[in-house]
Amino acid sequence: WESCDTTKVSVENHALGGRSSRTYITEGLWDKVLAGVQKGDYVVIQFGHNDAGSYNMGRARASIPGNSDKDTTVVMELTGKQETVHTFGWYMRKYAQDVKAKGATPIIMSHIPRNMFTTKDSTAVIRNDKGYGAWCKEVALSEKVPYIDANKVIADKLDKLGKDAIQGLYYGDHTHTSLAGAQLNAKTIAEAIKASKDKQLKKLRKAIR
Repeated sequence: WESCDTTKVSVENHALGGRSSRTYITEGLWDKVLAGVQKGDYVVIQFGHNDAGSYNMGRARASIPGNSDKDTTVVMELTGKQETVHTFGWYMRKYAQDVKAKGATPIIMSHIPRNMFTTKDSTAVIRNDKGYGAWCKEVALSEKVPYIDANKVIADKLDKLGKDAIQGLYYGDHTHTSLAGAQLNAKTIAEAIKASKDKQLKKLRKAIR
């Protein structure tokens, strides 16, 4: 967020690695963040990378795929207690609704692209516009809040850089970025917010150089 004018806006990072849209809530992290949200704030909400897997075994962090109100009750392997698991869209709507209730503006954002390509020999980075990206966009539309397709704008930039150059932007795997990758992502997202025509982002756009 070096693109932000810190005399106009302060940026707080409350992300914690390994959490999903579900576990960020069930572990109590969201309640702590929400308690500090003030009227007029912007809250960037981005999940998806960790929302697959088991509902109740091991790390047990998965949400139900989709955007419906469907839920299921599971018995957690670790604690033996029951837990209701909702869809990814349900959790994302909760974040947005909680932020709006505080008089702040939620920004729904699709997750960043992985270091993965459409085919083995392709130089085109895989987009996520049919799964979590689509569900994020649907939530933003239904809640009437800003949406930034970080997956697309970053993937577009990676395509232009080329397959070899991209490798140095990730930290030894297909998901976690290096410092250079993180800086590129932050700058690209700031540019996307600056370019957005959403009226709700007007004040934030003024704080981006």
